[in-house]
Amino acid sequence: MQGLMMHCGAESVPYPMLMELPVPDRTDTHLPIPHHQFFELAQNRLLEQGYAINNPQHFVTKNAAQYFSMMQIRHEDEDHDAEHSTVCALRNSHDKTFSASLAIGARVFVCDNLSFSGDIVVGRKHTPNIWDELPEIFEGAIKKIRVMRKRQDVRFAEYRHAPLDDRTVDHLIMETYRHGIVNLRRIGVIDKEWHNPSADHGDKSVWRYFNAVTAALGPASTRQLIELPKKTINLHLLLDEYCQVEMPDELAMDGDAGEPEVAPDGEGGWLKRLKRTLN
Repeated sequence: MQGLMMHCGAESVPYPMLMELPVPDRTDTHLPIPHHQFFELAQNRLLEQGYAINNPQHFVTKNAAQYFSMMQIRHEDEDHDAEHSTVCALRNSHDKTFSASLAIGARVFVCDNLSFSGDIVVGRKHTPNIWDELPEIFEGAIKKIRVMRKRQDVRFAEYRHAPLDDRTVDHLIMETYRHGIVNLRRIGVIDKEWHNPSADHGDKSVWRYFNAVTAALGPASTRQLIELPKKTINLHLLLDEYCQVEMPDELAMDGDAGEPEVAPDGEGGWLKRLKRTLN
């Protein structure tokens, strides 16, 4: 996995330095977790279930009060010829900004774009009994990764086989903006990546559009890294609905799929609007 570009006060730190960072005192209601112990928990649970970890990267911000990590993982039985890999993202905070959480996503090899489907996003607030529950939460989430990989294969196959023309893409870009996935400044990047992609994503299809959006999203800053899971979850919801992706019963997953945004005009409203416009 290529190195992430981090700005806005974020600092890349080697793992040994994490062990030296200060940790605030606990209170009656708040128990901060040392960043290195949080990473070790995730790392150990992944190794126990047969995952190799490649190139973990660690970042801290806000005087080390916030921590982010991204690593590529691969199961010992995984197909080495796959076109996308699995990525594990961690975040932790000492200042109550966000919960101690783990998200599983995908990286497309040809362009290094990251996305999170929302199939696996878990977290736990820093209450005094967090250590009693967090290991079990992570273990349960990691057990679902192999099913998530198969769901992602189904999703990406549907994207590749769904053709798009330029007129439809113009409207999709606006729906992507309306759903809060990109801001106005990134619309031009999507348009450029659609017409002149920086990597080969084949003919004009939903797959090509998906990669145009993820290329526009970055991450290029700390804030984008924080928001990337939520934004790409919403992107998948948008494109899954457009492609009418249906998962086989054997790939059903229980649990929280994150906190996706609700379409401003109700579920399915954007798609009805798009069809009316194009007809």
